[in-house]
Amino acid sequence: MGTEKMRNVLKSLGLTEKEAELYIFLAKHDALRSGEIAKGIRTHRVEVYRMLKSLQTKGVVEATLEAPTRFTTVPLETVLDSFIKAKREETALMESTKQSVLNEWKNISKTEPQPSLEKFVVVEGDRKIYSKILQMVKETKSNLSVVT
Repeated sequence: MGTEKMRNVLKSLGLTEKEAELYIFLAKHDALRSGEIAKGIRTHRVEVYRMLKSLQTKGVVEATLEAPTRFTTVPLETVLDSFIKAKREETALMESTKQSVLNEWKNISKTEPQPSLEKFVVVEGDRKIYSKILQMVKETKSNLSVVT
């Protein structure tokens, strides 16, 4: 997997473009001080400090206790496991509250069925597009017209 693909994977985990670049750079080296990181990725030291703080909050970078502080990456496998666990917990929470949310929604939404209207939808993003196509195919009773 190339650096660009890895950068996209890291962005899908919630890192910004620059944070992903910093994480990849740091993963290629041993523990580094912020000044060394700033030189390595050609970014101002203040911005590097902000990104390191953000990456620590996200649980993908750790700091040593020595002075000056050096930074290391959390192994990618650990990062992925944490992300997967968080998404599973988020999904479980949504599933457990789904029925109560739907019941509340019935109380506040219009109860009268609206006449069937023709619709136009713009869907962006691979996952959303594939999900929408699958939904439309499953719900189709007679005709399905799609323009791509």
